[in-house]
Amino acid sequence: MNKSNYISSVGIYLNGKDMNPDGITTALRVKPSFSRHRGDYWVTSTTRKSGIVKAGVWSLTTDSNYGAVSNDITQLLSQFPSDRKIVSELEGIDNSFFDIFVAGGAYKKGGGLCKFDLSRENITALARTGLPLFMTISVTDE
Repeated sequence: MNKSNYISSVGIYLNGKDMNPDGITTALRVKPSFSRHRGDYWVTSTTRKSGIVKAGVWSLTTDSNYGAVSNDITQLLSQFPSDRKIVSELEGIDNSFFDIFVAGGAYKKGGGLCKFDLSRENITALARTGLPLFMTISVTDE
């Protein structure tokens, strides 16, 4: 599926109480889309709530307005060697996963359809990462 009325996001998410995001970036040789260090001060953009980060966070994501999940996975994982598990030798990681999010609109009479495809190559590449896979599919009337 190359184009649809869906939006999608795929990403790799790593966090850990003792994880150093800079060390992860150096080890993976990939610049994250987002990272925070334990002890950093944060403020949300919407509610203006603030606090201190309790664990290091590192994520690499790609977003699409076309629901091209297969292409997004290929693009994201092309930044890593194909024969390497992403987190096997990294220190301080308590939680790690690969996430696929797809959202589409509901039909006027209710219900809805939201679909995407994964290529054989995607499935093989995802398995090689060694990461658990989370998927969220959302159909909404908003």
